[in-house]
Amino acid sequence: MEHDLNAKQTVCRIIDQSRDKLAQLTSEMVRFPSTFGQEEDIQQYIADRLEKMGAEVDFWYPDIEQMRKHPGFCSDRTDFSTSPNVCGVFKGSGDGKSLILNGHVDVVPPGNEDDWSDSPWSGKITQDRVWGRGSTDMKGGLACNFIALEAIWAAGLTLKGDILFQTVMDEECGGMGTLAQIVRGYRADGVLIPECMKNNVVIATIGSAWVRLTVPGRGALLSNAEAGASAIEKSAYIFNRLNEFERERTQRLAHPLLSHVKTPFKINVGTIKAGNWPSAVPDQSVMEIRYGMSPLQTVDEAKAEFEDYIDKISQGDPWLKDHRPQIEWLGCCWHPCSIDPNHPLVRLVADNHRDVTGEDAVVCGAAGGADNGSYARFLNIPAILYGPGEISVGHQANEYIEIDKMMDATKVIASTILDWCGYSSNP
Repeated sequence: MEHDLNAKQTVCRIIDQSRDKLAQLTSEMVRFPSTFGQEEDIQQYIADRLEKMGAEVDFWYPDIEQMRKHPGFCSDRTDFSTSPNVCGVFKGSGDGKSLILNGHVDVVPPGNEDDWSDSPWSGKITQDRVWGRGSTDMKGGLACNFIALEAIWAAGLTLKGDILFQTVMDEECGGMGTLAQIVRGYRADGVLIPECMKNNVVIATIGSAWVRLTVPGRGALLSNAEAGASAIEKSAYIFNRLNEFERERTQRLAHPLLSHVKTPFKINVGTIKAGNWPSAVPDQSVMEIRYGMSPLQTVDEAKAEFEDYIDKISQGDPWLKDHRPQIEWLGCCWHPCSIDPNHPLVRLVADNHRDVTGEDAVVCGAAGGADNGSYARFLNIPAILYGPGEISVGHQANEYIEIDKMMDATKVIASTILDWCGYSSNP
């Protein structure tokens, strides 16, 4: 135990000396505008860095046809020709557990740049924060992974278990980057993803999918409106019934780790397009919906429940019972996930958080989808979200991440790597 404590203290001291390096690395990655389909440059940057650290680096463009064969494939993309994946493998000396350090490099667009105080891609370091799109979601977390490993090497320690350092694309659009890692054959005993979770230990996340409802009506002149059926009115009926469905599911599918979230399985009607003339009864309405899923469900179960509900409420409407809405599941889908709070990896992260910060870890769930769900669903691997950053500032103008929180996360990640993988001191 004393040996373990001394090793962790040494690593944490090195991390303390790496504060500027951590902030600068985050800033450098923010300066890559790695939005959808624009991930090549940052992935090459990361691959080069991993290679210099001694990793066996796999840099590849996923094969879309191979991906389509996997049951988890859910994307409208036709290729990944500008969206490579990276996995850097650091082989351990043996007799230790392996760990995947996973994180996504894709970021959402910055929106109206006039809303930003500086360029979204500035990576500006000021006020003990790094600013810019992707700083909190989740390039700051990726920087923590890098600095944690570099501190372990600098302390003269050799890990016994393998580290698989994965950086993926497409997380913001359904997680095909992580699925590609799975299709590629990468496996480990555990997964740690430094997502922007305020350094909470997140072990349950909701799932979600996008679905399109095409609601039929019957067009008519307003002088003969009684002969028509307004698709907008029928959409309003469905909208109101979906709100009832949401409330019912919140109660029926409640998960103890999501009790702090008022509406964890949100059903959000994001777009409605209907009609083509103010003086005509609209003959069609198209609703696009984000449909939340409980960790108590599989994606297939949740989708079937939605389809059954639309069928049920259609039977209760004189028009819709004979003119059913068309349901089309769109490309984006995130798998719900929940793991045992007493799993050894969960306890290690929580214990190391307490040792580093002096505060008990918050072990909880989050009302958002992430790549942990794919590991749980398809490989039955425990995957934990633990990282700095605030969800509330992600995807917003003037996004930032606090350097102090990154420092804490880096120490916790490094300590967890030592505990999980095991290590020996170099002579």
